Amino acid sequence: HDIYSIEDLEGLLQRLGACNPAARLAVKITSGNNVGTIAAGCVKAGADKVQISGGSGGTGAATQTDKYNTGLPIEFGIAEAENTLIQQGLRENVTLGADGGIRTGEDIVKLLTLGANEVSIGTLLLIAQQKCIFCKRCASQRCPAHITRTVSKYLGSSSDAKRFRDEYDSLTDEDHQMAR
Repeated sequence: HDIYSIEDLEGLLQRLGACNPAARLAVKITSGNNVGTIAAGCVKAGADKVQISGGSGGTGAATQTDKYNTGLPIEFGIAEAENTLIQQGLRENVTLGADGGIRTGEDIVKLLTLGANEVSIGTLLLIAQQKCIFCKRCASQRCPAHITRTVSKYLGSSSDAKRFRDEYDSLTDEDHQMAR
């Protein structure tokens, strides 16, 4: 990437906004040290949404060094960003999203309680829909389910939508039970 300062980010967001003034502009950052300050800087630079990615999940395509040696759990990032944005009077100006390591309805409820407006559950749905066996070999070109290989043999089937819907319904039921 070529963004090294909030000023660089502001310039990029202004250029993107000029291309489509109706578009909502989002910035994705890692849950780590000073994530609240970084989130506030993103909002001041013009971001409509800040997506915070937790260190305990995220993409399997990340390098091994990044995957295991950077970032903090998403709960810390969301809580810090929420508090910092409130303290600086910026919270009403932004949608706060969370992703990375979210695998249960309890995880979803926890993040929404800590301040997230939106939660992304990519890994869980990858496992449910695309027969991912979660072997953590996405970046190696050795995915036994052929999902992340350059030449994929995975073509999908009519049962994939049902598995996706079943998993989503299960999460929804779990969340409703916790809300009672």
